[in-house]
Amino acid sequence: MDLLVREAWSCWHPAVFALLISMMLAGGLRAEPLAISGTGSSIATIKLLSVEYQRIHPDTQITIIEPAMGSSGSIKGVLADVLQLAFSARPLKPAEREAGLTQYVLGRTPLVIAAAIDNDQAKGLTMDELAAVYDGSVSTWPDGSRLRLILRPSTDSDTTALRAMSPKLDKAMDAALARRGMVFPPTDQEAADWIARTPGAIGSSTLALIVSENRPLKALPLAGVAPTLENLRNGTYPHTKTLHAVTHAQPDAVVGRFLTFLASTTGRSLLAEAGYLMVGN
Repeated sequence: MDLLVREAWSCWHPAVFALLISMMLAGGLRAEPLAISGTGSSIATIKLLSVEYQRIHPDTQITIIEPAMGSSGSIKGVLADVLQLAFSARPLKPAEREAGLTQYVLGRTPLVIAAAIDNDQAKGLTMDELAAVYDGSVSTWPDGSRLRLILRPSTDSDTTALRAMSPKLDKAMDAALARRGMVFPPTDQEAADWIARTPGAIGSSTLALIVSENRPLKALPLAGVAPTLENLRNGTYPHTKTLHAVTHAQPDAVVGRFLTFLASTTGRSLLAEAGYLMVGN
């Protein structure tokens, strides 16, 4: 068995086996099954797409594994043939390509710094101010109330994307990750929960998650530019995360039909509704 496949089986999401057993008992594996998971910010988008796809193809049984398995966990699921499709916030690694996987870029969404929608102090940040928040030299809002930074794990795609924003923020991230007493929600949904319910909190998220899950969060302007799809399209807001569909290089017919749906006018419209800018726009 290939090393990546062995690693996939050794890192299973707790819900996977229970869901697969329930599918087998229900006879779901006899109809055209399509099991999907992915990065946390994509789950609501997957649900939106799946509802419309099953309306058109009622003979396909789509199972969305929740809580989200994350990008890497879902890619391992495809390698082990438990998932047929993964929605990933990162591109494939060379070893994953060598193991027979391929990816399709679905769209981009603004990577944002989010705050609770009722946080009147959170109006926007310059890039230097954002770095100061992460390195700890700024810890209060203009009215003197405490600013609480919600982090993501060091290997999370949000952390990687934030580091890429600027050399100063890259260095500030080192300081933030080393600071004691910080909160590191492991999933996109948990991070959004922490930002929304913690007084004075800010942290990273995506426009797609805020829009598709109707979160009580607002995406803050950075360097005076609002993180909208229009500003992403015109190039004035450069900070993005890309959503990839990952499957085997020679997918079966059911996956092929779903990929064709994603590229259709309907699929592209639903992705845009969920906060993604299509490739080429």
